[in-house]
Amino acid sequence: MGLPRSALLERREFGCAPEVPKKDRKATSLEKVLGRSVEQKEVAPRIAKHLGEVLGVEMKEATKRELMEKLEHAEQAVMLSA
Repeated sequence: MGLPRSALLERREFGCAPEVPKKDRKATSLEKVLGRSVEQKEVAPRIAKHLGEVLGVEMKEATKRELMEKLEHAEQAVMLSA
């Protein structure tokens, strides 16, 4: 399966040359690819950015409280329109 194109582009940002994926290989961890430990706080914003690009939306950082307030507001709007 190999690494997805976005992961190959990410390798450049981490200081690695992109590797050409091979169809007979399985996906591997960033730690193995980069040869070092990778913290979630380092990767999460990049994953969110790429997900936003795929979905065609702008991803914004929010606290759990802010997210819950927005979800409650959206639920109320749906209930009022029903």
